[in-house]
Amino acid sequence: MALVYLMSRYSYLAVFKHTLQFSLSDARKSIVMGASSLVMFLYYAVVVAAHNRLFVEYGSPTSIAAFAIVAYFMTLYYLVAEGIAEGMQPQVSFYHGAKQYTNIAKVVKLASIVTLCIGLLWLALVNAFPHKMIGLFTSGDPLLIDEATLGIRLHLAAIYLEGLIILASMYFMSIGKGSISISISVANVLMQFPILFILPKKFGLEGVWMSMPISNAILALIVLPLMWCHIFRQQRIGDGHTAPGL
Repeated sequence: MALVYLMSRYSYLAVFKHTLQFSLSDARKSIVMGASSLVMFLYYAVVVAAHNRLFVEYGSPTSIAAFAIVAYFMTLYYLVAEGIAEGMQPQVSFYHGAKQYTNIAKVVKLASIVTLCIGLLWLALVNAFPHKMIGLFTSGDPLLIDEATLGIRLHLAAIYLEGLIILASMYFMSIGKGSISISISVANVLMQFPILFILPKKFGLEGVWMSMPISNAILALIVLPLMWCHIFRQQRIGDGHTAPGL
């Protein structure tokens, strides 16, 4: 349906309205941008697979079932955060092209506040009513409820940072800095592995649960200042000052 629309006379981007020319430079940029999104979408699948492998080693079938429940809670927020980031993207791209850097700061600030507030509210909800939330996925197995409650307390402790990291990756994609965006997405995946290797050996099953929030905290300390420093530099440029680009 989308292809039919794009080929019709009603679409501004209609294929046959414009002369098609191959550009190696544009193709490279498209691949970089697409690769960033690809890694972002693959990220959670890789993380789930790695966690499942370690839950088999350090836990039990109950631990794997508990992780499946906790992963649902994580996924629900991840999709919301991703939606906010993608909703921010066209506005940031437009203002970047128009060199309206103050408006970029306003949009990113609003998106960050909404993402953070939703993450904190979701975290408060699942921690305040863990048995009721877990009860949506189980008939009342006490061992499973206890294990999933532990997972909520540990694994979701920094869930709101995950949303802000997604936002930062999408920001750099929106302003055409695909290499930074893909670096953030790749780092978000690779950061998990050394932590998943070290923590379980020291803390056992709890180490598996703690790996994601610790990884998120470390990456957020790097990525979020990078994003805001870039935004403030752009604002200074817009105000008539000079500043080195990234």
